[in-house]
Amino acid sequence: MAIGSSLPIFDITNYNIGQIFISQILRAIYLFEFLEERKELKPFLQEFYNRFNVDGYKEYLGKILPISGSIISIKKQGNINLVVNKDEKFDANIDFLNKLSVEHISDEEEFQDDFLYLRANPLLRIDGSTFQIIFPLFAIEKNFNGLYFLLKEINDNLPEEKQIKLRQLITYDFSEKYVLYKLLENIYRKKYFKLKGVDINISGAPDYYMRNENTVFIFESKDILINAKIKTSYDFNKYEKALKEKLYIYNDGKKEHPKAVKQLSNFIEKLLTNSFIEDKRSEPNSIKIYPIIVLHNRQLDIIGLNNLINIWFAKELEKLKGKSLSIKNVRNITIINIDTLIIFQEQLKFGEIKLEKILDEYQKWINKSELEDQKFKNQEEYFSAIGNSLVSFNMFIFNKYSWKTPKEFVDKAYSLIKKPSA
Repeated sequence: MAIGSSLPIFDITNYNIGQIFISQILRAIYLFEFLEERKELKPFLQEFYNRFNVDGYKEYLGKILPISGSIISIKKQGNINLVVNKDEKFDANIDFLNKLSVEHISDEEEFQDDFLYLRANPLLRIDGSTFQIIFPLFAIEKNFNGLYFLLKEINDNLPEEKQIKLRQLITYDFSEKYVLYKLLENIYRKKYFKLKGVDINISGAPDYYMRNENTVFIFESKDILINAKIKTSYDFNKYEKALKEKLYIYNDGKKEHPKAVKQLSNFIEKLLTNSFIEDKRSEPNSIKIYPIIVLHNRQLDIIGLNNLINIWFAKELEKLKGKSLSIKNVRNITIINIDTLIIFQEQLKFGEIKLEKILDEYQKWINKSELEDQKFKNQEEYFSAIGNSLVSFNMFIFNKYSWKTPKEFVDKAYSLIKKPSA
């Protein structure tokens, strides 16, 4: 019930606009840095800059940031209008905003398929120099989420021989590897024994492996989305099938392909049977194992999903138990949104938040058996406790700890905000 009611709308009804603003800007900067580092992508990236008539990504972000800035700085409720100054940059600024705008909103199709049309065009042109922000969240998520669709449009219009494998580049090379590595290396620099997935020479390796004495953290990183038509169907059977295929096991009719849950359990088996020779100090009988799935889109930061994941994981643990392996030190899976790592990177880095401790606290919070040991005054209180036990890790940590603006955001984004190019 929780998943069925939350998946269609949770990403647009439950959010902190300040947190999303910071993570969207930093992820956009990460993406441009990633693309700029690859010489083979220079011509492709130049096509993007040409489309928006900018000299580089800093000028592009300098033009789009005032839109987000107007939302963050607003003091009262009401419509937010952007009025373009009639100076020497007027024509260029109007041309830039037109690429993010619609002339009118009247067709029902614009509100269908998870608002894809309005997510792509978050501004409404009012007159020759005025634009209205249709929905603040969509405008802010245009900073990073919208980049993929802008890049895709450019890629699709290139001659076939010049097109790149954009989906793989963004979801796998960038999100699942580059961003995860960047954050974990920054947070745990000079700490712990660490291995990137690309450096582990065995099949079925996790995306990241980290050990602190006898405590092991294994990460599977997934940049996935649920199809818009399925997302808005309010049909749990469709949700469960889609989630299983993306996070547990996918069967293509010929064979089964392990996904995050199965991949983690397969690697845990290697740890428990002492088959993981890359870490010679890992002792199967003494290590505590914390499996973690890192997701890269807020769409799946919903109530109930972590509980469902661990129902599947429990089945896999039973299989390991059936092989006479001790699972007493294997913790349940925790789903962490990449935005959570971005926002809390400094508190994790300086030990204000201990990863092991917060994971244990969260798993205790969502553990069904904990509810069974409590006494409740009435049924309403009991149902409320059930609802609270279904929260995501992101909701749990933001409720438990105060967040602060990461220094990286100050260093990389403030200059673009203070001196915008539009």
